[in-house]
Amino acid sequence: RQSNCGYKTSGGSASYKKDKNNNHSKKNSREVEDLLSYVRRGKLDACVRALSQLSVKQRKEALESVYLKRFFMDMAKKYGASREAYAFLIEADKVDGNLLSGNLIYYDTRMATRVVGVCARGGDSALAQRTMEYLSTEKGLQLDIFMYTSAINACAKKGEVERACRLFRQAEI
Repeated sequence: RQSNCGYKTSGGSASYKKDKNNNHSKKNSREVEDLLSYVRRGKLDACVRALSQLSVKQRKEALESVYLKRFFMDMAKKYGASREAYAFLIEADKVDGNLLSGNLIYYDTRMATRVVGVCARGGDSALAQRTMEYLSTEKGLQLDIFMYTSAINACAKKGEVERACRLFRQAEI
């Protein structure tokens, strides 16, 4: 099968989350299931659009699903969908922007690192670097060695030696 993004996909269904003992726990909400169905079919752009149209409360609930975040990033990495991964990160940030505390609850450094990794796998060094700049300057997130390594790998795939060297020097600081 091909999705509307041109990604070949396989089916699959996982309507229950698993707890730490690998047992199924509570059932996902209808909104999370809808988002997961887009991801299963490789329609990552449609998932991001649907996520953006949810109310703040529904979006917050959807982004509390670790499975949704991981599955989305896994599929984005598989298909080299760096723009969709970045858009998903921005949608997560919109939930955080509506919180009074301003804490980064709905995405963390692991999810951010995965977005940079998706960009690296697709060779999109510019978006990898833009993601890192967004996270460090606008969100105040401390960039880690994994993000830098992913971004440097993206530069290497594109043959951008100077950009890779700049990132390497930044990582040393």
